Amino acid sequence: MATRVQYKGYVLVAAPSRTAGGRWVANVIIEQHHGGSVHFQPVSDAPEKTYPTREEAEEASIRFGQGLLDSRK
Repeated sequence: MATRVQYKGYVLVAAPSRTAGGRWVANVIIEQHHGGSVHFQPVSDAPEKTYPTREEAEEASIRFGQGLLDSRK
């Protein structure tokens, strides 16, 4: 099951992907729940930043999403 974290009014869902070389890339889905609807925004980190395990990529995905939200004004 994917890691889900509530952060600053959003839900961050780790969605790492595996490369052809067997390493993992950080991806996050940022969910914004508003009323009865949900907006999904998938975002990928730089493809050259890879991780040896899915668990490490999930942690990096959440940190990546938090950084994106922290950079918003």
